[in-house]
Amino acid sequence: MDTHDLLDSIDKGLDPFGSNYKQMIYWNLLATYRASSGEVIISDPEAFGRAIEELSGSRAERIEQSIIREVRKTFGLSIQESRNIVSTIQAAKEILVNYSPL
Repeated sequence: MDTHDLLDSIDKGLDPFGSNYKQMIYWNLLATYRASSGEVIISDPEAFGRAIEELSGSRAERIEQSIIREVRKTFGLSIQESRNIVSTIQAAKEILVNYSPL
């Protein structure tokens, strides 16, 4: 398991909202932070959450829940570990830090 698995599960969580929406979120992160969306998501999950809220308005909670569901599935997170987008990404990162393949 690596950061690609985390980013892939986030991508899957965004899939139901369409490729245009997904690209809008990723472009916003790139333009705002001058770094790849993956770098921003991993290093600053709060910024990712803010981008979703700012660009999605009333749909933000549904979008975040979709992402959280996918990350939970991939990383086996509990509800307590993944109450919001930030805690979910942080819990997944913690798993990655402690992950050692056989």
